[in-house]
Amino acid sequence: MPLPLRVMGWDLVIVADDSGSMEEGFTPVGMRACGEVGPSRYSVLGKDVELLLDIFEKADVLFHSGGVLRGVGRADVCLAKKFMKVPQGKTRLMETLAAAVGHADPTRNTLFVMSLDGPPSCTAKHLLRFLRSLSQFPFRFLLLPYSPSLA
Repeated sequence: MPLPLRVMGWDLVIVADDSGSMEEGFTPVGMRACGEVGPSRYSVLGKDVELLLDIFEKADVLFHSGGVLRGVGRADVCLAKKFMKVPQGKTRLMETLAAAVGHADPTRNTLFVMSLDGPPSCTAKHLLRFLRSLSQFPFRFLLLPYSPSLA
């Protein structure tokens, strides 16, 4: 059931980590019951994307592997299918974020939600320099860590 909250006047861009490590369990082994598998980090990300789409209605979703879904909603079959696949590849946060920013309208308020579960393919210093270079645009950035070591 959709939430009563709706965000108006903002675009949403999700930079989704679909690297191979996202197949690992979301809950660390030491915090699970013996033999319990639990959901993968990628399936939890899929549920988080659904929740964001309840609030924003539509979004562009760019995956680290290079896949792009433009203007998708919560009920779009292509989005559901993407999160049913096994994640694979590398954590390419910087490259994917640069592509996302390159397609964003620099005159519109845009929230970029970035997900990752490990070190990105760039240094934190490089990433912060890139984000600061965008300060003249109405962009905001949110990082969702999917690993206890990043939280």
